[in-house]
Amino acid sequence: MKSIILIVVSVFMAGCENYESYRNKPAGDVDILINERLEAYHANLKPMYGGKIKSNEEKAVDKKYVDEMLQLHNGDTIMAARRAARDGWYYVYRQVIDTAMFRFNQSWLIDSNYPASYFGFAAIKEYQGIKDEAEKYFRIAYQHDPSDSLTKKYLHQIAQIKEKQKDTLGLINSYNRVLSFFPNDHIAAGKLAFFYSAINKPDSALKYYNLTKEGNH
Repeated sequence: MKSIILIVVSVFMAGCENYESYRNKPAGDVDILINERLEAYHANLKPMYGGKIKSNEEKAVDKKYVDEMLQLHNGDTIMAARRAARDGWYYVYRQVIDTAMFRFNQSWLIDSNYPASYFGFAAIKEYQGIKDEAEKYFRIAYQHDPSDSLTKKYLHQIAQIKEKQKDTLGLINSYNRVLSFFPNDHIAAGKLAFFYSAINKPDSALKYYNLTKEGNH
C-alpha cells in the first residue's frame, strides 16, 4: 500500500508543476518560442527528456519511480510501461499536452523498447502541428514494433482520439495512416468512407466504401 501511495504522490506532483505558459497547441511562431523556452528549462516537456544528462539526484528520483512501478506490476516492465502510457493517452484526449508528455516520458523511462511512448510522442507533435518531429517519432515507434501488432493498436487509438475530439481532418489523416500499413483494415476504410462523405467528397467516400465491402468478403 505504501508504494502505491508514493507512486500516486509522485505522479500528482509531476502534473502539478507550474506550466501555465505552455501552449498545448501552438497557434504561431510566438507560441512555439514560448514552448521552446519552457522546454529549455524543463526537460520533461521534451520527448525522452530531450537527451538531458541527469544529475545523480534526478537519477535517484527516476530509479525510485521505476522501482515502485515495477513493484506494483510484479516486475513486468511492459505492463508498467503500458500503464504509464495509458495515462498519457488520457491526457492527449483531454488536450493537456504537457501532462501527456510527462506520462509518455515515464513510460519511456520504464522501458525504452516498448513502442507506446514513441507513438505518444508522435501523437503529441502531430497535435501541435510539428509534422517533421511527429514523423520522426512514428518511424522510431515502427522500429520498436517489428511484428506491427502494437502499431495497429496505437494508430487506431490515435485516430479514435481525433474522432472523439471532433477533428475530422485529423482523423482522416490518421485512418489513412492505418490503411498505409494495413490496406485490408475495413474499420479504417469504413471510417474514411463515412467522414469523406461528411465533408462532401463523394468520390473519396465511394472509394473507401468499396474497400469496406471488399474487406467484409
